[in-house]
Amino acid sequence: MSPTIRRLQLQKQLDNPAALWKLRSVNVNMWHTNGKDPNHLMQLLTIPSVEIFRGWTLDKTVLRDFVHPNDLVLDNIKELSLTFDCIDPDILRQFLCCFPSLKRLDCSLNEPGVLESCPPDLSFVPHFLELQLEDLAISDSATFRKGNILIQRKLKSLASFKNLRILKTRWDQLIGQTDIVMDITDTLFGQDIPKTSRQITDVIPTSLERLHLVGHCKSAPAVISGLLGQKHRFPRLKYLDLGWQRVLYDGELIPEDPHSHVHFSKAESLECLSMCREAGVEMVVWTSSRTRNTITESTKDEQGNATGGA
Repeated sequence: MSPTIRRLQLQKQLDNPAALWKLRSVNVNMWHTNGKDPNHLMQLLTIPSVEIFRGWTLDKTVLRDFVHPNDLVLDNIKELSLTFDCIDPDILRQFLCCFPSLKRLDCSLNEPGVLESCPPDLSFVPHFLELQLEDLAISDSATFRKGNILIQRKLKSLASFKNLRILKTRWDQLIGQTDIVMDITDTLFGQDIPKTSRQITDVIPTSLERLHLVGHCKSAPAVISGLLGQKHRFPRLKYLDLGWQRVLYDGELIPEDPHSHVHFSKAESLECLSMCREAGVEMVVWTSSRTRNTITESTKDEQGNATGGA
């Protein structure tokens, strides 16, 4: 069907309903081809009206086969969401060069197993996109094992992304994993422990408006305190989303600790929220509604929008 839609649109058949001129978004799961059909991918991406493409289960070979024989310019695509089982960052960079109008990028890199050597910082965004991306989400599972320590691959600094407004990633990808492995370092008796941590203020762009961090970070209170203390360097920052929850039982806040976060004690929570107010930054707090006899029924954000239940 996609070749027909593409052909009709390229022929400018404006009055033909089969051309699907209002088609703006395409979602495709390529599991049935093992993620390895570049022709199928090309047919969908080259439909002129399509601006948003979301693809799951893409194999590294599909991008290699896609970019090597082609010199495509797909300026119709404004938003990409891609999930890979395994991908070479250099091939991904070549692929992204095909999208000169890209504004939003969401990449999930699912590396199987553990890497044999310590990986360099992850970098796959072409330089021209560093200057125009507005929304970036990255999830990367690549890890390197050194003895009993698992080292998460970090992102290259994003300070050069001059127009980036929204960033979603993992704690360990952004600031490093030293704080995550410290529980076991005491038992390693002087072994060479890789120091991977870095200052969050050195790796995020000054244009950022919303920062969404997921995963675990024992030093989260200190990291956020440091960020808020340098708020003048990030004048547009308005929202922090760290996975905080406000628990309601039968419509009432639990009195013990109404703001719950695994990395913040009650005192740290109150201090952090106070710093947010002083800095003019809103801490996004998700509301979990529960009854006395059941587990979570629904979850809502600050605006009251339902986000699903357990």
